[in-house]
Formats: sequence, C-alpha cells, structure tokens
Amino acid sequence: MIDSVSSRHPSGPVLNRNDSVEGMAPFTWTLQDGSGTDLRVTEPFASKQDAEAWMGSEWSSLLEEGAQFVALKEDGDLVYRMGLNEQ
Repeated sequence: MIDSVSSRHPSGPVLNRNDSVEGMAPFTWTLQDGSGTDLRVTEPFASKQDAEAWMGSEWSSLLEEGAQFVALKEDGDLVYRMGLNEQ
C-alpha cells in the first residue's frame, strides 16, 4: 500500500501515482525489492542531478529498509534501474 503525500517516511514523503508537482519535471525513485516488486516512490526532485545526489546520500538506508533495486523515472518514464548492493 502506498501512503499519501501527507504521510512522512524517514526518507521523505511518499507520493501516489496521481500526484503531481507544479513547475517541476518530476524525477522520482521507485524502490523495489529483490524480485522487482515496487515498494514505494520517493519525493519528486527538480532535476536528475538532485535525484542522484539524494540517492548518493540515502542508498544505504534504503537498502536497510528492504530495497534491493531503484529505478529513476522522469515523468513516470524509466531513465535507468540499478541495484543497491555494494557488489
């Protein structure tokens, strides 16, 4: 189940698929478990660089949360997907 925008998560607010952010080309990360099942979507970021900088600082806590993979999306379209393990 996905929480609403008003719900806070330790790694930022969670958005529903129908939520939008005015004035932003929303880049979001979709966190996925080891089987590729979506766990949640992160807050939107104004740029790819902002999203990647956030991931650089948060990846280890996301791994502890149970995410094994993350997918960066721009306006819902896949940019790339990567694993979080240090291998």
